[in-house]
Amino acid sequence: NKYLTPMEKGIICKSYGIDEPFDKKLSVAKIAEWANKSEIWVKKKKAEALKKLQNEEVKEIIENFMQE
Repeated sequence: NKYLTPMEKGIICKSYGIDEPFDKKLSVAKIAEWANKSEIWVKKKKAEALKKLQNEEVKEIIENFMQE
């Protein structure tokens, strides 16, 4: 992915239930277990990933996708 690392993408997807069974969100503890990292690390990575997604180019891509 051009904007997020595979780990950041995984954390975001799991946090919001994207591509998860029944679109179920996972807890920070479950994501930390999946990533084999601490909960604090997961929270920091999620914040970094969300900040990256605020990029103007990404916003435009998302807006165009939502209009279709």
